[in-house]
Amino acid sequence: MVPYSEALFFLFGSIYIYGLCRGSVLNQGIGLLGSGLTRSVVTIFIPAIFIVETCMFFFYTERKWIDLKDSLKRFFFQCSICLTSIGIVAVYQYTAIGKWFYFIEIQQYWGRHFQLPSLPFTTFSPKSAMGMDTIGLSLGLIAAALFILLLYKLRNEARKMLDKNYDRALIFSLCYFTFISILDVFFTDDYQGHTKIWSINRHLLCTPYFFVILFELRSSRWSGTIGRRFYMVGITIILLSTLFLTQVSAYPIQLIYYVFFSVYLLRYIIIQDPVDRVERIVHVLFISVNIMFYLIYMQNYLQNGWIG
Repeated sequence: MVPYSEALFFLFGSIYIYGLCRGSVLNQGIGLLGSGLTRSVVTIFIPAIFIVETCMFFFYTERKWIDLKDSLKRFFFQCSICLTSIGIVAVYQYTAIGKWFYFIEIQQYWGRHFQLPSLPFTTFSPKSAMGMDTIGLSLGLIAAALFILLLYKLRNEARKMLDKNYDRALIFSLCYFTFISILDVFFTDDYQGHTKIWSINRHLLCTPYFFVILFELRSSRWSGTIGRRFYMVGITIILLSTLFLTQVSAYPIQLIYYVFFSVYLLRYIIIQDPVDRVERIVHVLFISVNIMFYLIYMQNYLQNGWIG
């Protein structure tokens, strides 16, 4: 509800997701335009839209000329909205400071440049944000793996999915997570000799795309060909691997938070609802831990500390 860029980006992203799920061109246009006005995301949105329409054409249509025509219409319409948003921002900044596309030039002052990553990853103020950024990185990796699995499923079960519009939102969300993770890992600078993954948690978790992916992680889609056990083992391996990719183990409180999140995520995927007294107690325990960390972050914020 606070009119900062993060809140507005979340709002317009939600409108766009709603538009995809409902097949509403109007909501898609409003969502893309608003998202482009609040963040410079065109470099991510346009390739994501292209991948979505490519998947829709190859996996959900008869691949006829009329299907290709419809896909191209949707692609060019959404791209034109994205480019319009960038144009509006560029004109506004030129009238304000006399420079065109200054939002691109200013990235150099944040240290944004391509470099090969050096392990273990670190972040801004790792004592207070390493746990959250490790969570963000792990979900970025999970999203990339989930996208590969989804392509495998679609290739073998083309046009058998129940909700074409929902899959548009899902593929877009997976692409967004994957591309943001690549940017925050490969287009960054060093901090204390390690690759800084910025505030990847803020770039990923504070978006509606996170909830689309979270919903998909519990989908029954993954209980068939691939197998539920293989699916859960894969997510567990990613969560454990990310533990060693970052410096989170050097900060006990941040490590505890990451472990609790990982266990809670796995529990969320496996168990849909609390089923007995013990399970309800465990559920309340995890919620209590999350509230505790929320209060810690809020206290740091009120003391003008960096929380990512």
